[in-house]
Amino acid sequence: MLVWAGAVVASVTLIATQYRNVLRARVGPDFAIYFEAAARVARGVSPYGVAKFVYTPVVAIAIRPLTGTDIHHAFRIWTVANLVFVAITIALFLAATPRSGARWHGPVMLVVCAGSAAYFWPLKVAILLGQTDPLVTLVLMAAMLAGTRDYAASRGVLLSIAGLIKVWPWALVVVVAQTGLRDRRRLLAGFILTALVAPLTALVWGRHGLWGLWHNAFAARSQHQVSRSLWGTSNLLFTRTGFAQPLAVSGALHALFAVVMVAWVLALVVVALRTPGDAGLCMWTLLGCIVLLLPVCHTAYSLYLLPLVWIWVARALRGGTGRGITLAVAAVLVVWWLVMTHTWPDNGSSTATSSVTYSVDFFAALLALTASAGGAFALARRRPTAQR
Repeated sequence: MLVWAGAVVASVTLIATQYRNVLRARVGPDFAIYFEAAARVARGVSPYGVAKFVYTPVVAIAIRPLTGTDIHHAFRIWTVANLVFVAITIALFLAATPRSGARWHGPVMLVVCAGSAAYFWPLKVAILLGQTDPLVTLVLMAAMLAGTRDYAASRGVLLSIAGLIKVWPWALVVVVAQTGLRDRRRLLAGFILTALVAPLTALVWGRHGLWGLWHNAFAARSQHQVSRSLWGTSNLLFTRTGFAQPLAVSGALHALFAVVMVAWVLALVVVALRTPGDAGLCMWTLLGCIVLLLPVCHTAYSLYLLPLVWIWVARALRGGTGRGITLAVAAVLVVWWLVMTHTWPDNGSSTATSSVTYSVDFFAALLALTASAGGAFALARRRPTAQR
């Protein structure tokens, strides 16, 4: 009990040290978009009159209660909520993760999770922007927990709720194709029925609401800003984007790089789906691949790879068969985390900056996902496990 109490105190201290001034930050631009859309909902009009509102109506409806106060106060409430979401995400992870017989395993993982989150730059970016990424991460961690309990329908519902918040996580429906997965139909039924909430709520504002949902989300595929996906990296390296100095301006190299990277990421998707066993690990690996395939990928989206660090570190601490592989993968993921704690150039940086500098986080993520997918596949071949 004392060990757990010490771990909780250490974890709270780590997070408080990093976020002690965040409540005095100016209103995040992304939250301002949600707030404006929610204010329109409160007036009985479509949230899609806000051009940059690229989410389902569920987000605007959920934030509507905050429109009864000043936007600055509302943002402080949302910021505290985001920090609470992080804490709940860690608690859900600990509940979903098998432990070794050692009493110290759980408390150590609590400190590891809290410390890696507290000093993770993309998480701070998400919170300062007022983004929904911490909430989406929480929902997906709940889906991971549901998977460990064999609650297939609940898992499908939770995966779909992530899409109700952010839209693009709906691509995670591909998890139904994982080798050895049980209760596929129940998972898919829960997913589809929950996803119907989006168009049904949009229809509250008639066909204009339904059109707005589609139009705004589709229009967001092209944004004049740095994208951390393979498409954005390809543009940075081989075209004149106005953000950085390209390696070379070449249409052929641009196309070749994109083709090779797409093939690489899709190969990781196939490997993850062909690996039986840990459904949670498969989900987070697939999510990382989806992030790299997005037309627009922001710095905050690196948050979705952080649970892979937790999973592999927890496995390394547990020991067991394939310890060498587990330690190697955990080391690669920790290196990725160290890379991402650095503040890499973003929008507004000097065009004299090399595009290679902008691309470091993409290649680091690609290496981390390759290690995770490859390591899981290698361990599954050594030690077949039942699907969870």
